[in-house]
Amino acid sequence: FDAICKELTSLQQKKFRFDSKEVLAVIGRHYRWLKKFWIPTKDSYAEHGKFIEESELKKAYEAFHPQLPQFISKAIQAYAEKEMS
Repeated sequence: FDAICKELTSLQQKKFRFDSKEVLAVIGRHYRWLKKFWIPTKDSYAEHGKFIEESELKKAYEAFHPQLPQFISKAIQAYAEKEMS
């Protein structure tokens, strides 16, 4: 989790778009990590991104960067749309 968040923060600070191939590759790692706990569908993974942004879970991501919850939410939604069709 820490490595994923640090890499996303680095990409965000370097101005990579949330839907860039570099960001989506890291989101793919996030998805595979999350599968250790539950197997999300395309829709439930996209909703998980929104949940990160809108719930107390955002604090875990804000510890890495204040805007990381919003960034990962958009990136997760893009990943779900592009990679989980």
